[in-house]
Amino acid sequence: MKDRKLRIFHTADIHLDTPFSRLDLRKGESRRNDLRATFTAMMLYVRRMEADIALLAGDLFDDGSATKETVELMIREFEGAKNCKFIIAPGNHDPISPGSVYASKRFPDNVYIFKESKLSRFEFSDLGVDVYGWAFTSPSMTENPLINAELEQNGRTKLLCAHCDTRSPLSPYCPVSEGDIVRLGFDYAALGHIHKKGEIKHVDNTFYGYSGAPEGRSFDECGVMGAFLTDIGYNGECECDFVPFSRRRYEIAECDLTGCVTREMAEERVSALIESKKYGSDTILRLVLTGAVAPELSLGGFKNAEARLFDLQVRDSTTPTFDGDKLVRDITLRGALYRTLLPELQSADEETRQTAADALRYGLAMLNGTVPGDL
Repeated sequence: MKDRKLRIFHTADIHLDTPFSRLDLRKGESRRNDLRATFTAMMLYVRRMEADIALLAGDLFDDGSATKETVELMIREFEGAKNCKFIIAPGNHDPISPGSVYASKRFPDNVYIFKESKLSRFEFSDLGVDVYGWAFTSPSMTENPLINAELEQNGRTKLLCAHCDTRSPLSPYCPVSEGDIVRLGFDYAALGHIHKKGEIKHVDNTFYGYSGAPEGRSFDECGVMGAFLTDIGYNGECECDFVPFSRRRYEIAECDLTGCVTREMAEERVSALIESKKYGSDTILRLVLTGAVAPELSLGGFKNAEARLFDLQVRDSTTPTFDGDKLVRDITLRGALYRTLLPELQSADEETRQTAADALRYGLAMLNGTVPGDL
């Protein structure tokens, strides 16, 4: 926007120092480094794009015990962008308290941190901007700071930087309605707390929305994640551009193994899926196996796929196919196992039938000398 009067960078929910406890130690440390690298990349972008204001809408840290190295990195990056004003609204994961990072560390002069749970503002006369917001002072916040609030009508651009939940008036994480945001007439409201990829809405003269997390941390946060760069023009219009930043992406995909009778066939089908989806070393994949397969087919571990991805989780949802007539007459342990489980296999209860089918598949695979898949 050539006639812009203000450039805003909007991010939230970085969750620096997330433990990633479900990964092994090496991959967990790699993911923590990813979060730091993503933050550094965003700060480089802020400098390159000459943003006037960066709105950081809460949960910069995963909890109050941020490491010294991470805090020093954050402060160093803020210092390196002296021409940008950074506004922080502490969230439910990193609330401000006497012992918190926000209260115990000295931040550069271009960093402004909300410190109270009530609505307050920072005035920037050089930019013609007022930035409103609040802070979580504990892990929960049930009051809505916008109730009965009014903004000073002074001709300045009005921004909101807030960690809040617009989904439910009963939320323990600062319930705020979208109607409140629009009623007060903010030009742009930068929200944090919802992690999925962000969306900016436009109602009346107000632009508002969640940026989403810039780096996914679980299978609840799939796809490419990022932040928003917003230009506000002299006519009040906004241009909001989503900017991808995530170094890794979580993905969930199904692979139908119907017709596969050998391990090699299953491997080929999984590899073809990964190729078609263009998954690579940036991908943390939950692979859901489906279809009807022979019970003795081994589905545990896909080495070729694991080598191409950052991490692979396999969920076996295939349906075992049994030749009941043959097994019921089988005089070996295979037949004995089948006859023992037959009442449960014919149960009216779906969960009982599924458990018995899994047990039969596991047992037949072991008797066949193969390693059974995840059950």
